[in-house]
Amino acid sequence: MEVKLDLELFRFDIKTDYLPYYSKLQISIQDNQNLLDLLNLIKLKIRDYGYKEYGFKIYDVVVFDFSITIDELIKKFGKRIIINPLHQRLVTKDLIINEEPFLENISKLEQYGLSEDRDFIASFIPYAYATPLSLEYDSYLGEVFFAIAYSLYQTNRNKEILNIVSNMSNGIFNAQNIETYTYPCDTKIDKYIHEFQELILKEHSTKELQTFKSKLLTN
Repeated sequence: MEVKLDLELFRFDIKTDYLPYYSKLQISIQDNQNLLDLLNLIKLKIRDYGYKEYGFKIYDVVVFDFSITIDELIKKFGKRIIINPLHQRLVTKDLIINEEPFLENISKLEQYGLSEDRDFIASFIPYAYATPLSLEYDSYLGEVFFAIAYSLYQTNRNKEILNIVSNMSNGIFNAQNIETYTYPCDTKIDKYIHEFQELILKEHSTKELQTFKSKLLTN
């Protein structure tokens, strides 16, 4: 069945624009077509519209599975859809963001054995700016950082990794649930983070962490 979607598309080109803006566009599409089909139709209307395979946000929810059908999108978001980049302050062209801040942050783990495979690391970008904390605070290490650090710790048991991620100001005990901010809901990173939190509370001890444990026990 054909449906009409009322789209509002985030627009910004770092080379030419002073401020971002939204372009309104009405698209007719079959409800059994998918998100990739929708993006291709958008490109027919706005030929220079920029996006990459790591996805974007509908409202404030990360969407990166381009096989999602239009019918599924409508059930979740309705027929009025506002399309935003993963992180507005990092936009270079429409939905394309500067990946370097994310890659530089994750590169802190290279000294603990993280592979320098840029494509592998970049595959986590859809999750990197899902939560409000990851958008608001540049100093926050981020949920992706914690999940990758957990994988490394399981491999090498380097206690320095625990020191980094257990920092109370920007560390793992500030983590927010990514599941809340992704569609379809994705729980795997949240699962890794919860497991890592439990491990840290059992295996690691710093003055700051002891104070945190005491507060947990008294609440």
